Amino acid sequence: LVATGQITRARLDAALLRNRTSPKRIGDLLVEAGAGSGKTTELVNRMVALVATGTATVDEIAAVTFTRKAAAELRERFQSRLERDVRAAGAPPEVTERLRAALEGIDRAFLGTIHAFCARLLRERPLEVGLDPAFEELTAEERHGFYARYWEAHLERLARDSDPLLDELNAAGLGTGLLFGLFEKLAENPDVDFPAQEAAAPTGAELGAVRRELESLVRTGMELMPERAPDMGWDSLQKKLRSAAFSLEVTGWKRPADFFEALTLLCKDGPKGHEITQNRWRNAALARDLRDRADAFGVGDTQGNRLLDRWYAHRYALALRLAQRAAEDFAEHRRRSGRLDFQDLLLLAARLLRRNADVRVELGRRYRRLLVDEFQDTDPLQAEIVLLLASEPPEPAGDEDHAPAGARAEGN
Repeated sequence: LVATGQITRARLDAALLRNRTSPKRIGDLLVEAGAGSGKTTELVNRMVALVATGTATVDEIAAVTFTRKAAAELRERFQSRLERDVRAAGAPPEVTERLRAALEGIDRAFLGTIHAFCARLLRERPLEVGLDPAFEELTAEERHGFYARYWEAHLERLARDSDPLLDELNAAGLGTGLLFGLFEKLAENPDVDFPAQEAAAPTGAELGAVRRELESLVRTGMELMPERAPDMGWDSLQKKLRSAAFSLEVTGWKRPADFFEALTLLCKDGPKGHEITQNRWRNAALARDLRDRADAFGVGDTQGNRLLDRWYAHRYALALRLAQRAAEDFAEHRRRSGRLDFQDLLLLAARLLRRNADVRVELGRRYRRLLVDEFQDTDPLQAEIVLLLASEPPEPAGDEDHAPAGARAEGN
């Protein structure tokens, strides 16, 4: 097909799409086409052609989408096409009968989301993944509250057991209330590895010189500031030094967490250094010298920044250890209690398909044609499930009736 000036891009895509997705083509098929080119229309056409030609009965078709709205639209369009073709004149009687049978049995086809497909699979084989057969799926409205309640209960158990991790977190200045978001992220992504090497906090001896210089900067800065705030307010460096001075007065920087909180005020990546407004200081020349000292102390690759990096790595490892323990325990709690979220459905279904070839054989017999809409929207776990479903499972000896799975997978 050659494009001319009169053929728009959308029309060209649609024409190519019809050619490439002809029902005469069998086997694995992946279609990539632009928006509005008719991918979903061709998916419906292919489903109708499968039943019209006797290639598959309606209950042997699984059409997977990734939103409930898309699933409802796909079902509506499939049903409308079947109704239209049943009423159409001129088709051979056997074709009309196949279409009528498909229309009457449309509820036996799977037309739904990947999560609904996984839920159906798990309900059929719950014990093989250690699930209560009466498990429930958490709704979007229930999910946040369920996560939050478990997080609070987990922290209460740690406190009741005097878990030393809580003391480590406190020493690092990490309040557990600030870590719910991290726990939630890990619980939502159990298949993702979040690596973190254990990192020791900098020692008091390592902090000595940096602490002395920071105290000196704070004292000098306070001496160079006027007693009252300038009419235009304190400049950027003045604000930072005053905050550090207040911290030193209140806490004495006795805990490493208090010292590092003050250190963050003057440390930055650079290359831009600290800024001052000279007429807001007692002595402009001395203020410039102080600014240069502050830049040498905390801007770019300085000892202060290197210590801060080690401190952050130490805190991150502690936070991740707490959140990972909670997320792993929570996953087990959801499985035992039979209250699963969407990610649980995917994870457990993938595990079942990955470990149990018999399940893949049975699904290959049941769903001889697998069609996937909007495959590009899948995450790696969803893609793995689709590929496991489409892969060719090992054949039992002497079984010649099972169609090769390589002829089952179709998607766009």
